[in-house]
Amino acid sequence: MASILNVDAINNVAGTSALTIDSSGRVLQPAKPAFKATCAAQTLATSTFVIMNATTSVFNVGGYYNTTSKTFTAPVAGLYYFYGTWFGSGSVGRAMTSFYINGTRSSEHLTLMSNVNGGVPYGGSDTFQLSANDEVQWYGYQESGGNVAINTSSNITHWGGYLIG
Repeated sequence: MASILNVDAINNVAGTSALTIDSSGRVLQPAKPAFKATCAAQTLATSTFVIMNATTSVFNVGGYYNTTSKTFTAPVAGLYYFYGTWFGSGSVGRAMTSFYINGTRSSEHLTLMSNVNGGVPYGGSDTFQLSANDEVQWYGYQESGGNVAINTSSNITHWGGYLIG
């Protein structure tokens, strides 16, 4: 025999809303950690990994992204997804977007692209099993032979992440 539990919301003991189910059956988790941040002006030197200057948050559920240190701190252990994309002024070149966990490069996403509308787009994404208080940062790298200016349009230069579960 199957059991049915009829609820519209689940709260923790302190009364904080943890989960709601709307009349169409969609499950919402209003406190699930998530963020997206855009970059201020920045130049990447050749052959150097540089933390991306993501100083403006578009959204920051829970406040776990720090715009000063450009660091996301995992509030709980779990599986997290991160993405980052940037657009550089270089014409042709090899470049990467990388994610660092606790100061160690943990993921590299290499792109070799040709000029697209006056620059080159680079990006990548990855999934990580994090412990509570692990810190994640987003870095860029390029090998054009000269400095590359980052386009600061929020549509093409940004990073973010969220807790999967």
